[in-house]
Amino acid sequence: MLESTISRRTIAGVMGQPGATALIQLAIAAALLGLIVYTFLPAEKRRAWGRKALLWGGVAFLVLLLVTGRLHWIFAIVAALWPLAMRLWPLIRAWPLLRRWLGGGQASADSGDTGAAGSRRRDTRRAGPLSREEACEILGVPTDADAEQIRSAHRRLMQRLHPDRGGSDYLASRINAAKRRLLDE
Repeated sequence: MLESTISRRTIAGVMGQPGATALIQLAIAAALLGLIVYTFLPAEKRRAWGRKALLWGGVAFLVLLLVTGRLHWIFAIVAALWPLAMRLWPLIRAWPLLRRWLGGGQASADSGDTGAAGSRRRDTRRAGPLSREEACEILGVPTDADAEQIRSAHRRLMQRLHPDRGGSDYLASRINAAKRRLLDE
């Protein structure tokens, strides 16, 4: 009885090995073929093709794990990571806000200023020195405003639009330039 069990295990091990080797060779060939196709694609199609290849590669990997009986490891990893994912879900949902809060000022400076409704719009004015009318419009003061009104308007706007409080570097620099323009006269 012991001899027949040993011989069955040996035969199953020997018979299973060429199949595993063939699957590994097939996976390597598919990866090399995919890499060759990827290099010949135009740049605008590479990203979409890469996503598809990653998706189908993941599906093939799951099928391989299913066929070989090792899929239980995936379920164990998912079950172990599920509580962590649930704890991180609010952070993931708030990622755009955190990105803007932590370092979005530089990105905002390149892409224009924020309009009254919070939507982004491109500033179409010239980038040179401000005229007196533009400076008054930015600060929201009349053209005959005195220094105290200008400082008050500057302080009020900077409290709302300072980069440390969620505003952008672009808006802060425009507000500061408007204050300098009006007070240097």
